[in-house]
Amino acid sequence: MAKVVEKAPIVTTAKPAADDSAAKKAAADTAAADKAAADKAAADKAAADKAAADKAAADKAAADKEAADKATADKAAADKAAAHKAAADKAAADKAAADKAAADKAAADKAAADKAAADKAAADKAAADKAAEAAAAARAAAEKAAADRAAAAAKVEAAPAPETTQGKIAAKGGYFAYMKSKQ
Repeated sequence: MAKVVEKAPIVTTAKPAADDSAAKKAAADTAAADKAAADKAAADKAAADKAAADKAAADKAAADKEAADKATADKAAADKAAAHKAAADKAAADKAAADKAAADKAAADKAAADKAAADKAAADKAAADKAAEAAAAARAAAEKAAADRAAAAAKVEAAPAPETTQGKIAAKGGYFAYMKSKQ
């Protein structure tokens, strides 16, 4: 602020030139004081502007740092989420692979058990068929032996009988058959 210097009242004396130089000096002093006040006001304004600019720059730097910190934290959170998702996906894939392997093993085990059961059933059937054939062969042999025994017994019984009429009748199957054959 300009400092107002009050001018001394002009007193006319016998030496107007000296008064004039005093007035000039007072005016110069006033102008110098006004300039000093203006310079101080300009310096104060420049200092205030610089302080405001410095504060704005500091505020911007703080805001930029806060934004950078938030971006870093957001990226870290996104990276962590991506890592968790990748781990969960891998765990799910591992479980699916293990489930498939277990299902494949169960299917292979069942197929092997089914084949073993089919092979055993086939072997059992073959053994049963063989046993049935052996039983049929034994039955046939027994029947042949019985037939052979019966034939042998019949031969013994049918030893040549003397050719009698009764023997002929018996050989022909009865009296009427005998008579018929004679005709």
